[in-house]
Amino acid sequence: MRDEAITVAKRASTTFLTCLGAAALALAVAVAPADAKKVKPDTKPAEETIADPANGEPMILVVSLGH
Repeated sequence: MRDEAITVAKRASTTFLTCLGAAALALAVAVAPADAKKVKPDTKPAEETIADPANGEPMILVVSLGH
């Protein structure tokens, strides 16, 4: 009888946590579009963010040799 109670309690706990996780995920998905609208787009053109070595600006080159 005690083993049955433990098994039922474990299943109930697992089910509750699964439902809680699904609800948290649904809430995150529902809120994400609202937060995305709050982000201001970068108004600076990409050309201005690239260093110009002709003007004496330093240039950094990053090379990854790992996989």
